Amino acid sequence: MKVKKGRNSQIARVISLLDIFEGATGGLTVAELHERLSDRGHEIGRRTIYRDLEALSKAGFPVFPEGEEGINQRFTLDRKTRIPDYLDARIEAEARGDPVSGMESERPGPEFK
Repeated sequence: MKVKKGRNSQIARVISLLDIFEGATGGLTVAELHERLSDRGHEIGRRTIYRDLEALSKAGFPVFPEGEEGINQRFTLDRKTRIPDYLDARIEAEARGDPVSGMESERPGPEFK
């Protein structure tokens, strides 16, 4: 099934990325993420995946690059993060007026190129 392009297409891709990471047993390269997103109907380039990974990171999801930068670099979602639990904690923190409470990661944030 092809995913419609439009103003909500990035949201659909990002949710797919979170689902892919949650089901992965280890880090994934951009090529692997591209293949899995394509299998789900997302017709995008690899540069778009880097932008989506950066968007996830800026939204507070603990996505980290591992290894040397380049074609074989792998990206992981911190395994301590379960998406439903993370979202519940984030919603509760924002309701308290503290959007970063309990959202700090033990690892430094990534730098995306």
